Amino acid sequence: MLVELVEVKKKNHYGTGAGVQKLEKVFINPEHIVSVRTDDVVTALFREGKLPWSELNHATSFSVVTLSGGSTASSITVVGAPEIVQKKCFESKRTLLRG
Repeated sequence: MLVELVEVKKKNHYGTGAGVQKLEKVFINPEHIVSVRTDDVVTALFREGKLPWSELNHATSFSVVTLSGGSTASSITVVGAPEIVQKKCFESKRTLLRG
């Protein structure tokens, strides 16, 4: 089962070194998650008002989710504290019994 999270994406402008941050939905397979940790850098930038997301609560935290892709691993930054991400990805799913 895939889980929907909101990823922080950085689009680089070629030659300038500057980037534009944007939020984008991402669907991940929780079975591929290796670790979830706090992203202190993005959280600090957001709380200092250096990121453009006025729709988010000022107390919002961000997490780095490391995903296994076979022989490689990749990391993405998502909206939410590690506890929230963990709960969303690994809470028990109820199923309806059909008889």
